[in-house]
Amino acid sequence: MNESNLPNEQILFIKKIKKLRELNTWTIKELAKISGVSSGYISDIEAGLNKSIGKNIFSKLYFAFKENSEFFSKEDELDFILCYARLTLAPSAFEFIEKLIKG
Repeated sequence: MNESNLPNEQILFIKKIKKLRELNTWTIKELAKISGVSSGYISDIEAGLNKSIGKNIFSKLYFAFKENSEFFSKEDELDFILCYARLTLAPSAFEFIEKLIKG
């Protein structure tokens, strides 16, 4: 992954996806089959080639991990959602939501 031209928020989200995939010992093709997201698209996400990850792709990946992973704890679930929120929301909106969630 070429991190030099990616925002930190995107790097965090990419690393989270890859970490969860590897914890489950899933290949990119296996995650693609489980999630319904093409293996090429997942590969591009992990390589940092997709500048934006839409809510449809996020939802598919989220439910793939939530419903099929023995390693997707409540903490992982919250972190996954917050990583995406940090990537897609204005900083002030993200801070507000993070305070609501974390207290």
